[in-house]
Amino acid sequence: MEMTFNEALKNYVAGFGTGISVEKFVKKIYQYLMFIADSEMREKICILNDRYLVVNEVRYQFIRRRSAGRWEVKTF
Repeated sequence: MEMTFNEALKNYVAGFGTGISVEKFVKKIYQYLMFIADSEMREKICILNDRYLVVNEVRYQFIRRRSAGRWEVKTF
């Protein structure tokens, strides 16, 4: 079974702790998505304002929950 883009993103985010800045975190996720995406999808991935990731016209915000020790992904 092939993993969807959203599942791959959530699995990758789950592997990080909260000791990294939002900007560095978004950059790492961007690099990972560019690695796993095909050439057509790469054209639809970008970083917005150093804090948001846009993939195929869906905006992702990454929220650090220090009390829970994890990152959350919010789409809008």
